[in-house]
Amino acid sequence: MRPRIRHYMSIDELTREIIEIKQGLLGDQPMDAQAIVEQQESLRECIAALEAALALPTPYGFPNTELGEQKRQEAERVLGVRREELADAEKATAAPAAGSSSDTSSPDTQ
Repeated sequence: MRPRIRHYMSIDELTREIIEIKQGLLGDQPMDAQAIVEQQESLRECIAALEAALALPTPYGFPNTELGEQKRQEAERVLGVRREELADAEKATAAPAAGSSSDTSSPDTQ
């Protein structure tokens, strides 16, 4: 793989490993608000790095070979996974906020 592509792909890999290590340290404990924000920021960093790798023009980008095309497709697949992870993380933070607002309205109805 070309050096610039490898650089961006490494950012994704290392950032993802940091997320997994932090989740492993938490174990079964739920993440606090700060940990969730950090996870979302890390996922955004992964997405930006993958998008940068995919946007590189030749001769810096993926080579026009069969192997280069396979690597591009893998990067696109990982980018899709990271976007889904970010969307899930954002939904998870939105759900408790929505639940807490409905909890505050229930005493008013009694």
